[in-house]
Amino acid sequence: MSRRNQLRIIGGTHRSRLVTFPDHDGLRPTGDRVREMLFNWLQMS
Repeated sequence: MSRRNQLRIIGGTHRSRLVTFPDHDGLRPTGDRVREMLFNWLQMS
């Protein structure tokens, strides 16, 4: 898989891990700022 099929986790206990995902038309990774906000919300839960 190419580097563009990887998503880096930027927060929490899994920080710096890479998650791979398959190619799919219309699927694109989320930007760093949105991911950071999502993890902040999850951490508060």
